[in-house]
Amino acid sequence: LGYLGTELCNLYSGESWFHNIVAIDNRFVSKRVNQLKNWNIKFHQGQILDREFLKKHLDDADIVHHLAGVTDVAYVKKESNLVQDKMIKEYAIDGTNNILETIPEKCKIIFPSTHVIYEGLKETKKNILEDEKPCPILVYSSSKVQNEEDIKKSKKKYVILRLGSVHGYSDTDTMRIN
Repeated sequence: LGYLGTELCNLYSGESWFHNIVAIDNRFVSKRVNQLKNWNIKFHQGQILDREFLKKHLDDADIVHHLAGVTDVAYVKKESNLVQDKMIKEYAIDGTNNILETIPEKCKIIFPSTHVIYEGLKETKKNILEDEKPCPILVYSSSKVQNEEDIKKSKKKYVILRLGSVHGYSDTDTMRIN
């Protein structure tokens, strides 16, 4: 129900009349959930850390767009704190592994990682190749690196996207302008 998820649901809204599209989120935003209903997209409220919930709702998935995670993160080291860092790691690492363990073999996972895995580069680079060694500093970027490694090791079909800063306007509570 966040910015990316809502945009994806909008894109899938035409397909939802011919395919079973399901959105899962731990929040319930009534305006968004009503929009999903109008688009013929099913909604289930639940936690990425609840493996039984995921088993129940991902058991016959063909594709999972894994967008779950903590988005209120530190931008610099002095903004980080142990409680927030623990939560970021738990949702990212345990949550991703829960998905990998509960999706069927035939399922592809599409995972938006981040360009921030290169935040520790010593010099500015204009063209970073895919095989460039990550150099994370903060817990958020370190957890994304771990996610990428876990996804690759899982032997599942996958696509990993290293997105730049995502921003835009949406009609509810998740405007991303920073």
